[in-house]
Amino acid sequence: MQDVELLGLIVKFRKNAAKNRTHGKRVSYEPEDREAAVELVEELWAHGLSTYDAAQVLNVHVSTLEGWVERATRPGGKMYLAA
Repeated sequence: MQDVELLGLIVKFRKNAAKNRTHGKRVSYEPEDREAAVELVEELWAHGLSTYDAAQVLNVHVSTLEGWVERATRPGGKMYLAA
């Protein structure tokens, strides 16, 4: 993932979370956003950072991000992230 794509993903996640949480709504994510978030986690792991760090950057709960990573890395294919 290129730097510009990563920045766009971060901005999108943070805006989405801020907008929905301000109005007391549940934050939902599209499957392609989840896939991109998992790619970001993998990129951060490669640089010695943690899932917690990625969750802080994206403004997502750690358990949510951990669930996406777990489902994405299951045997039987990458990205089992259907809603």
